[in-house]
Amino acid sequence: MFMLLYGVNNTPTFSYETNRLTDETMSLFEEVKMLEDSYMSESVKEFRRIVEANDGIIDESTRDKTKEIFVKIDKRYGITDDEYYDFEPWMSDTP
Repeated sequence: MFMLLYGVNNTPTFSYETNRLTDETMSLFEEVKMLEDSYMSESVKEFRRIVEANDGIIDESTRDKTKEIFVKIDKRYGITDDEYYDFEPWMSDTP
C-alpha cells in the first residue's frame, strides 16, 4: 500500500520539485476509487482527502497524518511489529 500511495525512489507518486501528486497518480487514484467494497479504495480515498486538504502537497504534516492509514491496515490484517521487522530487511538496501 505504501508503494501505491507514495511510489518508490525512481517512480514517486509525486513531483520531487513541487511535492504535488502527479497527474498520472491522480488518474490511477480515480480508477482505484471506483472499486466497490474495497479496503484499498477506502485507503486511497482517505489518503487523497489528507493530501488535498494540504493543497495537494505531500510534506511532513501529510506524512504524519497518513501514517494512521498504515496503522489501520496493519490492524485489519493482523500484522505485528515482529512481522514488520522481519519484512524490513527485504525493503532496505542492505543484504
